[in-house]
Amino acid sequence: MSYFSGKIILLTGASGGIGKEMMYKLLEQGAKIVTLGRSPIVRDGVEHLTVDLSQENSILGLESALYELERIDGLIHVAGLQQAGVFMKQSPEALATMMQTNLIAPTLLTRLVLPYMSKGCFVAYIGSVFGHIGFPYYAAYSASKFGLRGLSEALGRELEPLGIQVCHIAPRAVNTPMNDEKARAFMKATGSTMDEVPEVVQAALKAIEAGKPHTIIGGSERIFARLNGGFPKVVSKALRKATQAGRDIF
Repeated sequence: MSYFSGKIILLTGASGGIGKEMMYKLLEQGAKIVTLGRSPIVRDGVEHLTVDLSQENSILGLESALYELERIDGLIHVAGLQQAGVFMKQSPEALATMMQTNLIAPTLLTRLVLPYMSKGCFVAYIGSVFGHIGFPYYAAYSASKFGLRGLSEALGRELEPLGIQVCHIAPRAVNTPMNDEKARAFMKATGSTMDEVPEVVQAALKAIEAGKPHTIIGGSERIFARLNGGFPKVVSKALRKATQAGRDIF
């Protein structure tokens, strides 16, 4: 029997990309899914709660709907926004929306869900390797993902005595529409590797099942992240080529 069989799991970002594939795989493994988002998803085994993750009041309005659920065994937060480009050219509105969706939303949602969880439940966040490495032309995105990693780390230590596991999964670049033409050109110019969605989902579900507090997807990225933690000047030097490439692209 699958680890996820019979579990009631809240899932954000299920309308496309990683979240959609995650939904399919969890259903295949016998989970019952409650999707959270603006667009209803009609599928056997799926219940939907409408919420706009870019709006705090919309998230807080979920409390009564959560109370009506039979129980909550897991929360997987996939939803996120990415905007690459010159920081000074990005609008304040776009920056605020990205921070709200990528960091404030999972923080508030987790706070709402935790009272319905007990020993054996889990919370999982799909972050990014850019939450380990501050990458040029991804300043605000990196900031939001650094924050998500911090939330996961601190919350995991807080909830461990209660038997609730917290997992943070950090993919490298993923082949989804989130990466537009300029972002793809930037990745090509910097020699970045792009993974396919099924590979990322498989690794993420494996990490959740194993109860790993933190997983970086990608061997070289894992090494680079560790290097950045101890020797950031070395990484800054290594990223000079990326910075120059970004000037030409963005």
